[in-house]
Amino acid sequence: MSVKKSLGALTLCIGLFFGTACFAKSEAEYVKENCTGQIEYRLPDATRVDCLTETHAYEFDFCNKWAESVGQALYYADLTEKKPGIVLICDADEQRFYYRAMVACPECRVEIVPK
Repeated sequence: MSVKKSLGALTLCIGLFFGTACFAKSEAEYVKENCTGQIEYRLPDATRVDCLTETHAYEFDFCNKWAESVGQALYYADLTEKKPGIVLICDADEQRFYYRAMVACPECRVEIVPK
């Protein structure tokens, strides 16, 4: 699958974690608690997918890194031939980052992942 094909048929899953104690944990702790697949799947170029499931290559990140997450998810999806996925870890007042990610991909399927 090429990057062009990934962009043409983009299905991006975006999960949200909302809560005031959100940043008391590291990104790795959120991955460990919520990944239902392989954690830190290593790719041939030494990059790592945060969570690789049977269907998705998920990038977990804090909300302010939403744009970087989109790029990483697309790249990982292309290399693994999975669908791209993003889990944004947000504080309650950071919903604007979620909406920005949705605008970047208007065809996105939204997946809400409870904290």
